[in-house]
Amino acid sequence: MNAFTPLLAIAGIFIGLLVWSHVFRISTGIAAAVKQTDLAGLVGELTRATIYKVLAALFVASCVWAALFGLFAVHFAGPNVSLHGWAWFFGGAAATPAIIWLTTLRSLKRLKFFGKPHAT
Repeated sequence: MNAFTPLLAIAGIFIGLLVWSHVFRISTGIAAAVKQTDLAGLVGELTRATIYKVLAALFVASCVWAALFGLFAVHFAGPNVSLHGWAWFFGGAAATPAIIWLTTLRSLKRLKFFGKPHAT
C-alpha cells in the first residue's frame, strides 16, 4: 500500500455520492410519474409516519448499496487480484450510505423531526 491508495477510497466516496444522487433523482421521478403527483409539493406536508417510511426505504436502499459495493471491495481485496486499489475504491463507495445517513439524520434534527417532543 502506498500513500495513493487511501485517496482511492475518498474518490470512491465521491463517486458513490454522485451515483447515489442520480439514483435518487431517477427513483423519485419514477415515483412521481407512477403516482402522478408532484413530490416537491408534498415536502411541506411531511408527518412522522411519512418520515419513517422514507427512512425505512432509505435503510433498505443503503443495505443493498453497501452489500453490492462491499462484495466488489471484498472481491478485489482477494489474494488472486493484483489491483488492490480497486478494493479501496469500492470500499469507499460502500461507505457512501453512512454519509447519507449522517446527513439525513442531521437535517431531520434541524427540521425538528427527531428533536425533543413538542407540546401540542
